[in-house]
Amino acid sequence: QRSKAGETGSQHAQAIGVSRHAINARLRGGSKQSRSDSLTKYTLDEGYFSEVDTPEKAYLLGFIATDGCVNETRSKPELQIVLKAQDAPHLETIARLLGSDRPVRTYTYGGYPFARFAARSERLAADLAKFGVTPRKTFTLDWPTLRPDLYRHFVRGLCDGDGSFFVSNKKQVTPHLCFAFIGSERLTPAFLGHLCQECVLPAVTLNPR
Repeated sequence: QRSKAGETGSQHAQAIGVSRHAINARLRGGSKQSRSDSLTKYTLDEGYFSEVDTPEKAYLLGFIATDGCVNETRSKPELQIVLKAQDAPHLETIARLLGSDRPVRTYTYGGYPFARFAARSERLAADLAKFGVTPRKTFTLDWPTLRPDLYRHFVRGLCDGDGSFFVSNKKQVTPHLCFAFIGSERLTPAFLGHLCQECVLPAVTLNPR
């Protein structure tokens, strides 16, 4: 979930005592289509990720890689993105990028309001799978092969999803700005290597937690 003060989706889920996966599962279970929805044919650019060749596609790939998920359903695979309700406009922008007119819905879980966008498409899911965005993507997500000029936009999407900035106020240390990123065991080392190279940073030790 995008939020102020650099709060990641995992941190927000912890604040209400559940995992982010639990929130997603609850929203999937509690978001059955109404009769009017089931009779409506929504638009979708199913070939949007057939090629990642623009800054906006690279950004959205990074954002989905961190804050999105692909679910297996009885009919078609479903791309789902759940954010805090205050970030519903961001989901509406994503829907427009994907050529979808499906409305962004809001729900409440544990007293916290959330916004949800979902789109079902076998082709969209297959194209995302080429970049490791699959069901249970923790075990498949890896650093993608993109044009060199598009990596900065992919990284921007990753940071918007699971990155955070905060001020360290540890005792006996001058307050300073910090950046943190939480990701899978396969993606995070590659992300770190890229960041150190492009920003000329010293080696950083990964925290296995």
